Amino acid sequence: MEDHIQEWVVWAVTALQEDITGSVLPAVLRDDKGNFDEDRLMDALEQLNQLFIYYQEATESYFMDPLIHTWVRERPQMSTSEQALWCQAATTALARCILLPPLDAITSSESLRRHLFPHISHVLKYQKNIAKALSDKQKTRQTPWFILKHEFGRAQAIESAKFSLIYVQYGYFTEAEAFQIKTREFVCARLGMEHIQARRITMFLAGTYSLQMSTNIAAKLQEEVLDAYKTYLGPKDLETLKVMNILGTSRRYQGRFSESRQLLEKAIE
Repeated sequence: MEDHIQEWVVWAVTALQEDITGSVLPAVLRDDKGNFDEDRLMDALEQLNQLFIYYQEATESYFMDPLIHTWVRERPQMSTSEQALWCQAATTALARCILLPPLDAITSSESLRRHLFPHISHVLKYQKNIAKALSDKQKTRQTPWFILKHEFGRAQAIESAKFSLIYVQYGYFTEAEAFQIKTREFVCARLGMEHIQARRITMFLAGTYSLQMSTNIAAKLQEEVLDAYKTYLGPKDLETLKVMNILGTSRRYQGRFSESRQLLEKAIE
């Protein structure tokens, strides 16, 4: 059991290092020079494993006593900035467990997403609380010369796309929509609709609107993607025809039956 925990945590820390600079890694993970110290991590894990982490054979899972978990998360000696750092570390580790389409098309991935949902929901709630605490703290400064702003970059866009998958699976379509809108705005602004990822996230968002019965909005996005596919890949490309088929279905739900039939017939020619 201990070996499994160590392997997972080392993987999580490696993923964290790829997303943030070493200078802002939690102090417990750094040596005197500020670099990641795997030996210190292993020593800490050994103590954690002996005292706090338990293994449940029936479910083949690890768990921590809720009281200990609360203390670890909310202990008063931890500053708000340290809480923000650890919260981001947890968010990064959770996001790295989720595969985006088409890599997620396996049964085990769907099962994993079900287990991840309560953890993601929990960490995002605390992320908001910490952000508010930081904002309130800044407002109390007599001379607020520096205002912390949350930047939405590539890492945040990927996290939002991944978390939206979880929320869609659980039927939280409004929350999923919010994640996807932020990701789409970021991707389209930097890459444009000529990039495959911009078209994919737009279709993903359109699908979420369809699940909310917002067919008109969904069809508008699908039409935008179809035009992009025609422009960059041509009218006969397989991906173009797939989107054409989806748009044809949306037109039927809109009551535009003649247009729906034309699109569907053209898609299967």
